[in-house]
Amino acid sequence: MLPPELRNQFRQAREAPNAESNELAGLKTIPEVIGFLVETARHDGFDEVDVVELVLTEVEPDRETLLADATLLRRLGYIRVSDMMRQLARIAPQRQSNLARWPARSAQ
Repeated sequence: MLPPELRNQFRQAREAPNAESNELAGLKTIPEVIGFLVETARHDGFDEVDVVELVLTEVEPDRETLLADATLLRRLGYIRVSDMMRQLARIAPQRQSNLARWPARSAQ
């Protein structure tokens, strides 16, 4: 379970993403958020992989995003987090292409 302080920060970031007072306001990408989560987990004595997994399970990113971000995080030294993200990617949904959302043309 996420610490209450961290849950409150995510809630504040979701409600007012541009608020200057929120620690998460400057984070724009998933790897940036994960880096923040890892450092916060380490500081507070939580397992970083468990914290990141809990958040990603709630956010439900697609397979391609997980794999791309896992590659970047591995290069940055977050090996255990990267390994967990690759495992999540195995069961994550594939990204829907823009073409799949277009209505089919009717045959004339």
